[in-house]
Amino acid sequence: MKPTPNVDTFQQRKDTFLRRGRFRWPYIKYTSYLAQPNTLASAGFSFSPAKDAPDNVQCFHCGFELTGWEPSDDPFAEHHAHQPTCTYAQLHCQARRAQEGDKVEWVGWPPNSTQKLVEMREDVEMRLATFECWPHKGREEWNVTAEKLSQAGFYYTPEWPGDDTATCAFCGYALAEWEPEDEPNAEHARRAPDCLFFKLDLDVVPQVQPSPQPRRVSVHASRQSENDSDSSKRPRLSTNTHEPVEEEGRDEEAPLSEAEDDVDDENTPADIPVGQVPPPLTSPTEMNVDDEVNTASQIDTQATTQVDGTAEESEGMEEEAWELSEDEEHMTVEEFIRACCDQKIASLEASASQMVSAFMLRAESTRARICDMTW
Repeated sequence: MKPTPNVDTFQQRKDTFLRRGRFRWPYIKYTSYLAQPNTLASAGFSFSPAKDAPDNVQCFHCGFELTGWEPSDDPFAEHHAHQPTCTYAQLHCQARRAQEGDKVEWVGWPPNSTQKLVEMREDVEMRLATFECWPHKGREEWNVTAEKLSQAGFYYTPEWPGDDTATCAFCGYALAEWEPEDEPNAEHARRAPDCLFFKLDLDVVPQVQPSPQPRRVSVHASRQSENDSDSSKRPRLSTNTHEPVEEEGRDEEAPLSEAEDDVDDENTPADIPVGQVPPPLTSPTEMNVDDEVNTASQIDTQATTQVDGTAEESEGMEEEAWELSEDEEHMTVEEFIRACCDQKIASLEASASQMVSAFMLRAESTRARICDMTW
């Protein structure tokens, strides 16, 4: 089976697990499962369910499929264990692990992998293969080419269509918003001087421990801020530390039989974080990744409360069953939201019309009674 189309980016893969109704990830309510939308998408998987495999997932790069997930199954470890020749699994999955709460942790490379890392460092072609959809390909005035990025230790890890995020396979550092005059190797060395990519040139490789949350940094913004402070940078969102809002009310255990029932019967609307990836910041100031994600979560929660009235009403709406028509199942998120809004507006207009008619009848009745009293 060919890989599902249009799932080359992190957000596109994650959205496949957050569909409504029977096409939603069956274990999304069970916190005991490490295989959740965020960790699965980061590990390269998209959701591809089948009648006999309700929890089937597929790698966007190699097309390999996995099913029969257990609570302790780590998407990163499983991907590399079952498909060690997959380029994405080699570059991205070996140094990452899934954590409870749908979080991704950078664990780094073990000290005994020096020879393997040396071989990976020299394998520029493997990293270059990931830049097939590089958005700046073919621009003659651009110094930031796929070849130079791969030679500097980077591979392509877009968060959304058109994104130019590139991540180092050796330290997990991610850079985005490249400018034409940028020099990938120089930018890498300046921001991550202790990266194993550079230390491998030494006779003795130090046991460098990467930060637990490698940052995703805007190249252009951080350069503009150097006039004020050499250490000033503008992190946006780490590709390795996505921390979505945890869903409340999840059960702790979920046997596969229960998951199959959820796939067939559950039609609850998915809490799709449309604004998961924040826009670029307007000032080159340092921001903690956790604070940024928490702020986005708070804004999303406040918006939901304002629309629905109270938190209780919002939770009640999430539990309502959604019976989607065939046309609705093929809608995009934006089209479905627009259809829901139109339906709600029509309902409000009908209700308002009924209220106006009732008031007019009452006014006529009152007017008639007043006339009778005056006569």
